[in-house]
Amino acid sequence: MYGIDPEKNIKEVAPSAILVVKLSFAVLIIYFAILREENDLDQMLGGSLFETAPQLEEAMLVKAIEAHRLEGKSTDEMEARLEQITKKKASQ
Repeated sequence: MYGIDPEKNIKEVAPSAILVVKLSFAVLIIYFAILREENDLDQMLGGSLFETAPQLEEAMLVKAIEAHRLEGKSTDEMEARLEQITKKKASQ
C-alpha cells in the first residue's frame, strides 16, 4: 500500500505518481519554452524599466552618482545622462 506508514514513519510514493509528475513538468516546459507565442505582456517585460517608468531613471542616477562619488569612481557618463534627462524634462 502506498502512502504514509505510521509504524515505520516512511513515505512511499507510487511509481505512477513519479511518472505523472515528470510528464507534467515536461509538458509545462515544452509549452512555456517552445509552443507559447509572445504577447503584449512579454514585450512590455522585455523592454527597459525606464521606458515603463521614466521617472525612476533620474532618481536612480542621482543615487548612483552619490554612491560613485563616495567610492571615488568616475561619474562623467552618469552626469551626462542626467543632464540629458533634465534638458528633455525642461523642454516638455
